[in-house]
Amino acid sequence: MSRIFTEQWAADVQARLSQGFTEQDREGRLPDYWTWVDTAASTFSGVLALGAVPVKGDDLDAGEFVAIRIAEGAVKEVRVITPNEARTSDYLLVGTYESWQKFLGGYDAARTVMYRHLQLDHGNLLGFFNRVYYWIQLLSLLHQVPSEVVLPEAVAA
Repeated sequence: MSRIFTEQWAADVQARLSQGFTEQDREGRLPDYWTWVDTAASTFSGVLALGAVPVKGDDLDAGEFVAIRIAEGAVKEVRVITPNEARTSDYLLVGTYESWQKFLGGYDAARTVMYRHLQLDHGNLLGFFNRVYYWIQLLSLLHQVPSEVVLPEAVAA
């Protein structure tokens, strides 16, 4: 049973991410910043997978995952995937259920990545960080999607 990444949540995320960055999302940042983010986005095609595991360092088979398929910066699909599919993504960011609960509850996307609450499990490290502000802005859009993180009993205890 999924505790974070439900089919409905994935559909809601796809609907929001497909809108792209709105004027409201862009408020408070310099136009040059958004030019850079838009350029970084337009030069990426691939899959960013997001994963949740009970405890940091757990085997991926203990987790759950969602894939965000992107083509030249446009989100084409968001769907729940298996651990094996997550392993074949271009980038995989993994955090604990508690990290996801905090992040989806509104914790800053930049801090979530920079303080390693979501860690790059696999993918080209340099390639990921060459687009880090794009990823942060993309992740920040998840705050706009209603979510409910149910901690597994083993984690909540």
